[in-house]
Amino acid sequence: MSAIYTVTQSPFLLEQFAAAARKAAEQGRIALFTAASRWLHSELERTPQVMGESGTVWPAAKLFGRRVYVGPLYTEYAIHEPSRTVFIRRVVLLRIRREN
Repeated sequence: MSAIYTVTQSPFLLEQFAAAARKAAEQGRIALFTAASRWLHSELERTPQVMGESGTVWPAAKLFGRRVYVGPLYTEYAIHEPSRTVFIRRVVLLRIRREN
């Protein structure tokens, strides 16, 4: 299925993403990180409005915020429907749960 939305991110977000990837590699979770990242990007291109849960709405900017957990990633993004653009706002590599 082809992309319906354009997914974009700032240079700062790209640095944040690279840092998360390095940390995932150090923890031996790079394969899971890569698979989650690819799936997330693919879904953001096609169905961002149904993934995750609703977040902040910025009516004047016509932006609808959402957040989603995918594998080891927590991601916040905003959808601008008039331009069919998704802005990734934040990516966080979740901590590993340690069982006692």
